[in-house]
Amino acid sequence: MNNTPILAIESSASACGVAVWYNDQKNSLALHKESRKHASKIIVLTDMVLKNFDIKIEDVKGIAVSTGPGSFTGLRVGLSAAKGISMGVKKPLIKVPTFDASALQLSTLLTAGDEVWVTAKVNTTEFFVAKYEITSDAYTKIEDVSVLTHDEICKRMSGDEFIAGEANWFNARKYLNLESPSPVFVAKWAVMFGTEIQPDDIDYVEPDYYKEFIIKRKPV
Repeated sequence: MNNTPILAIESSASACGVAVWYNDQKNSLALHKESRKHASKIIVLTDMVLKNFDIKIEDVKGIAVSTGPGSFTGLRVGLSAAKGISMGVKKPLIKVPTFDASALQLSTLLTAGDEVWVTAKVNTTEFFVAKYEITSDAYTKIEDVSVLTHDEICKRMSGDEFIAGEANWFNARKYLNLESPSPVFVAKWAVMFGTEIQPDDIDYVEPDYYKEFIIKRKPV
């Protein structure tokens, strides 16, 4: 996927954002940091970034969307918006693994050879984690996404790696505050590594949850 501009949607965490990306020097980003407003804000943010370049939604070459891991509801809202735009303007959809986009963003902050755990909270006792090594041009994935408890993660961390997440849950010496990737890097990942899914083939595209969603009821 190397025809630009790309429209990118990121909604895996409490905030949501949209970007239009041409290249590293030419891009436009709009964020909304209030939680639980994804459904009402994504289209508003989309209009904002398109107007910044005075282009229409029909002018984008593809729609990139962050697909997890992350918030169950947030991911569904973001993907639904992306699928609606894709089908409406007949442009391909590009699924972007959320942690891979985070690793790509972290590669601009770290040095080749550095190792980093990307983390996100699942619930009060579990975390999504994946491990990456930064390279000269991007990253290499060392461990794919898994769901671990706090103690399990602490046992696997040596202390020499960086930890990236919403908070320093593990009291890491090398902590990087990154709740979710910027939509700019969601778009860039789509251009560098993404596979186009044509509008006629997106009906059954789903987020990447990594853990079964269970509805819990309060005892009566």
